[in-house]
Amino acid sequence: MADSESDEDNDWKKGEKRRQDSSNEDSDEDSYSEDDADTSDESFDENMEIPVEFEAFPPTEEDFSGIRCLLQQLFQKSAVNLSKLCDLIISQPEVSTVIKVVDDEDQESNGESKDHDEETHESEEDVYGVTTVVNLKKHQDNDAVRELKKFLLDNCKESGSKETREEFTEVMEGQHAIGFLINERFINIPPQIAAPVYKTLRSELKKVHKKGQDTPLSYFIILCKTYKEIETKTNKKGKKAKKPKVQETTKSLDFINVEDEVFLKASQLSFSFEASTSSDETLVGGKWTSDDSELKPYRTVLVLSTDKFDEALEGIHTMLTQ
Repeated sequence: MADSESDEDNDWKKGEKRRQDSSNEDSDEDSYSEDDADTSDESFDENMEIPVEFEAFPPTEEDFSGIRCLLQQLFQKSAVNLSKLCDLIISQPEVSTVIKVVDDEDQESNGESKDHDEETHESEEDVYGVTTVVNLKKHQDNDAVRELKKFLLDNCKESGSKETREEFTEVMEGQHAIGFLINERFINIPPQIAAPVYKTLRSELKKVHKKGQDTPLSYFIILCKTYKEIETKTNKKGKKAKKPKVQETTKSLDFINVEDEVFLKASQLSFSFEASTSSDETLVGGKWTSDDSELKPYRTVLVLSTDKFDEALEGIHTMLTQ
């Protein structure tokens, strides 16, 4: 993959902290006085964003539950063995990153050793994001990879056009080295976190290829969380009618991760299918409803050549750092 030395300078080294500010306002507007303190309770905004610091780490066995939780919101009720996929991700720390929040105790310790209890205390909440690329050709004998390929091909056959099915099958069943990109995070994590994460991933892939540890990738496949807003109008006319008539209007497809729209523009083919969920799940995994609309979850598959993937990463970095 093409890369430059300047890109490497901007990489997010694992263990490096990145601060996500809650506002772009000038510091004068952020100043705090005693007068402000008197009215702080009254002016508190429940929708305000609190600045936090994220830190990137290579995944370890302690991150298993957190990674699996993130994969679950992406794959939902698919037949892919997520536990084995987690094991695969953890087994390749050289191209995998997990995102965690740096708390006050971590900052005060300033790199000093922690107590044993702090080191072993890991839970699902500790992992806020995971990013990696799984080489489908290299791991073609892995059960999770076989199930993943079947999952993608089956949904393409059901939802894609004839041309899309033929082209996607050619890519998946050919001799190409394909990278399945996973970039999953919780919905409330700011999208700006994706810029340094992707910079780091591209640098890591380049290093792995240079060392001859992996086959250079020809294509990237991305499974994106998407949704459609469906407006419903109920016709309550007719008192004798047992059930009112419901008219549904479907709007365009939207992406939950805003950077995925850049990948869509760079993709050579794509297809979408309705996510398999239960009715009581949230938007990430199921649906939200209101009086007159429903957000129906979908999954969108994108296929990009390596060159287009590289271009998309540059576009994402520009979009999220302006």
